[in-house]
Amino acid sequence: MRSILAILFLLLQIPSFSMDKIEAERLFFEANAAFEAEAYSDAYATYDSIAIDYRSFELCFNARNAAFKAGMLGESILYYERARKINPTADDLLVNLAIANEKVADRIPELKGLGVENIWSAITATDRLGMWTWIAILGNVIGFGLLMIWLFSRSGGLKRALFWIGAIMIFLAMASYVISRVSYSRIQANTEAVIMSPKIDVKNGPSENGSNAFVLHEGTKVKIQTVEGAWTEIRIANGQVGWVKNNAIEGI
Repeated sequence: MRSILAILFLLLQIPSFSMDKIEAERLFFEANAAFEAEAYSDAYATYDSIAIDYRSFELCFNARNAAFKAGMLGESILYYERARKINPTADDLLVNLAIANEKVADRIPELKGLGVENIWSAITATDRLGMWTWIAILGNVIGFGLLMIWLFSRSGGLKRALFWIGAIMIFLAMASYVISRVSYSRIQANTEAVIMSPKIDVKNGPSENGSNAFVLHEGTKVKIQTVEGAWTEIRIANGQVGWVKNNAIEGI
């Protein structure tokens, strides 16, 4: 199990929490103890209650392990994906994904991309939000500081160097700010989900009376297209689309 320090990873710009940090930390220790005592269902329930207000890689990773040990396939995949959303480059996640996916009934071939999306996901991973934010702040401070010195400098060579270095720092700061906003939007976004029902008929339209498009099983990851009342249009890895009841999925 991982360090408690990660529970202090709070989402930026979120105004309030119903649970304070001290209570969340206490519950995190309690869940860890339950896991060590092999009370996996209790451990998962406690991790899940913390995740309502707090979300960190370690919390999601531990919740995934507890759910998997308790035989809760959908929940284990859900928290695996939540952990990967925070840090998609963690090696131990890949091992756990392979193990969990062996238990998922659906074998859906994935449409291959160019890999650019994976690179961008790693750059904008939510655990890098703090880093990009600090780079943006420091870049602006240093860049504008150098430009202020440039204004009062009289040496031609030094003046040119100060200008270009300052301009480059400000450009890097602006780029870091854009990346930090994308990273933050990934925290807020809810564009993917996991099938939580053991088996579900995916419809061709948002209606119980519609014809069946295909069948999905617990643990399958889907992309959310649109929401219409009690129905959600989803897309699976091979590009097929269909409609499911909202309560059959849970957003990552």
